[in-house]
Amino acid sequence: MGWGRLEDRVRYNAILCVLAQYVRWHMMRALEPLMAEGKEYSFELLMGHLETIQRNTMESAGQQFNLTTQPDELHRRIFAHLGLPLP
Repeated sequence: MGWGRLEDRVRYNAILCVLAQYVRWHMMRALEPLMAEGKEYSFELLMGHLETIQRNTMESAGQQFNLTTQPDELHRRIFAHLGLPLP
């Protein structure tokens, strides 16, 4: 089974791009107070900082467990402004 017609794929890609911009716009609005603090926070810097949170599945002696980075204060503030629980 193929991907369907090229027209449909282009249309779906356009919809996904618009949706991504919509989500980004809402996130930027929610993070405006944090970016306005004068500490040179930008949206890109804040998103880059979120990338430092990682969750890894580890295995030792036949047992699996998850290891998640401990959020720092900036992580906490970003998640609070976005109205999301910490991971």
